Amino acid sequence: MSAPRSAADAAGAKPAPAAHARPSALRRRSSTPDAQAESLQKAVLLGWLARLRYLHSACGHPLLQALALSLWTGGRGCCQEPPLQQLLEGFDMKAVCAEAPSGSALTPLLLACRAAQQRRGHPNEVAVCFVALCRALDIPARLVLAFDAGSTSAPRHGEAAAGGARAGGAAPRAGAVRGPAAGAAEPSAGRERQPSPKAAAPPAGKAAAGPSAEQGHQPRAKLATTPSGRIRLGKPLSADVRKLVGMGFDPEASLAAVLQSSEEGGSQDCFVRALRLLMDYGRSLGPRPSRRESSSGRQGGRAAPEAPAPEPRPAASQTREPVAAAAQQEEAQAVVSVWPEAWDCEAGRWVAVDTVSMFLARDPVVEWIHRGTPMLWVCAADDGLLGGEHCALVDVTQRYSPSWHRVQEARGSLGLQRWWEEAIVRLSSMQPVQPRRMPAAAKAGAKGQAGSQRKRRRGADEPAPAEAGGKPRPKSAKLRALLVKFGSKSEELRGWLRRRGFLPWQNSRDKRERALAQWVQGIREAHAGGHLSPEQVEALECMKGWTWQHRGGRAGGAGRQKPAAKDDASASDEEQGLDSHEAWLLQWLRLTMQRLAAELMRQPSPAARRARLRQWQLSYHPDKNPGRGNEVMPIFCWVQSCWNQEFRSAELWEPPAEAPCPGSGGAGETASSPAAAPLRPALPSSDEGGVGRGVAAAA
Repeated sequence: MSAPRSAADAAGAKPAPAAHARPSALRRRSSTPDAQAESLQKAVLLGWLARLRYLHSACGHPLLQALALSLWTGGRGCCQEPPLQQLLEGFDMKAVCAEAPSGSALTPLLLACRAAQQRRGHPNEVAVCFVALCRALDIPARLVLAFDAGSTSAPRHGEAAAGGARAGGAAPRAGAVRGPAAGAAEPSAGRERQPSPKAAAPPAGKAAAGPSAEQGHQPRAKLATTPSGRIRLGKPLSADVRKLVGMGFDPEASLAAVLQSSEEGGSQDCFVRALRLLMDYGRSLGPRPSRRESSSGRQGGRAAPEAPAPEPRPAASQTREPVAAAAQQEEAQAVVSVWPEAWDCEAGRWVAVDTVSMFLARDPVVEWIHRGTPMLWVCAADDGLLGGEHCALVDVTQRYSPSWHRVQEARGSLGLQRWWEEAIVRLSSMQPVQPRRMPAAAKAGAKGQAGSQRKRRRGADEPAPAEAGGKPRPKSAKLRALLVKFGSKSEELRGWLRRRGFLPWQNSRDKRERALAQWVQGIREAHAGGHLSPEQVEALECMKGWTWQHRGGRAGGAGRQKPAAKDDASASDEEQGLDSHEAWLLQWLRLTMQRLAAELMRQPSPAARRARLRQWQLSYHPDKNPGRGNEVMPIFCWVQSCWNQEFRSAELWEPPAEAPCPGSGGAGETASSPAAAPLRPALPSSDEGGVGRGVAAAA
């Protein structure tokens, strides 16, 4: 109700501002809760980032990698870097939706090791083992963690830096229980939880709750208690407890499960969630109240012989089967908060790996099904195949979000999002880079053979002694490192030739193509110097598309002679010392002619080839390309030679048209007209060269 207007208000004067309604006071009062909530959100995100870094370091542990290698059944008779689908099919480990037992003091690393030994474990443990396997096989892989930052609690079980009882890395959901009567087994789990069921449950004789327990409010996040310390239950919760006790479950366990499910909340019915908890994690601890013995030692009730004791058991088992199947399916989609991502070399992108259903999600926005955790803060940790002590954090939320704009709105203020980006960069020990092609095992082999850096420098100046087999050792550390990488680089070159059909170009814009071309050049020089073994030479010559530009011997004194690069017509662009523009032009001409030749061979009829050549004559004519006449001239000459070879001879030897009779009153054509004159074969001109000689030979 508004206050009465004063005389100043009636006269139209502006009232003086009240002391409690100043803008500065209102702004300070309204900004304080937001600042506190933002600070709490930052603390929660930092806890999740610390957990991700710990799990990332666990994936690089040698013990876990050794155990993960034993899980791979396709290790024998397979190349060093198998395809992702083959690697996933050979990964012999089953994901089960059972959590670690309550009270377990094992760290996530030890729990993952135990799961690897048992070949089964939590889906998050399976994800950690798969990342460890990929890194042991030198396949770029990173660990992805979905932050459950919607609640105001940090990751529980002390997993901010040391992990905790859950190995997979998923922070326990609000109110997750470990056993039937363990609804409050973890009182220090982050946020306020319910009291112990032993203290909160009613006596055994009073199964569910009395009239005083049925009075109170509806279930909410913070449980209400009476002055005596007894929990206030709403009518729906009391009815659920009575139903569970009637099905044969222990009263204390039933009360704990109902309280736990009411605290979790969600769209599912509270009774169904409580029943799922009791069936998944507990057993019935006692018979029904009607089965308890009376004071006289006999079973209570006259109808006991007619109604046998196990009667309520079949009802519970009949209800248990469909509910358990639905609960297991829902649990499988909800518990996955940690999963791996592997680098697909063929597609050139990261692929999400579903270790529960053994599926590669190449388009995670559409194909990723595990969304039990809010996909607002999804971060990945990668080591770049440099070891677990190296960590590059990357925000991959956009890869799994259909609407990035809605995710940004749901995250909160713009200042919090800027802080998140800075925190990721600050907590990373290295910058995220694209996966490299050289495996880490090859790098380790190079270190083992070359020794220390000082020895490698000294070995570059010393003469190369001969081995026992007679094959001379490489003279320099550069050649030693070149031959150490022969296995991985040859496989990479084989895939390159299979996909593209030509050797890599040294002046390409692609960094990987340039590196591979430099390796090819070094291998050619090593082959010319006789430093390749017969097995290596045979492996290169078996590749379709491989050519030896250096025609030197493979071994001995003759093989050490340098080939004549200037005089050889098949010398490469690098040998002739061409600049970058000329090398690019020659590469473009060669690829264009190859493409045109392949297109000409695909034409179904001579008429189609004739039309295609006419089109190319116009497209690559020097007059039609001002400023590029010298560039397109070789292609035009090649097109013209194809035309002369296929259709020029037919034009020269075309039969003459019949001339009309002189007496015919018609056309007025004479014998001296061009149409009536017989055609004579043209002599080979100087510019046609071999084409004219070919025509004469064909005649």
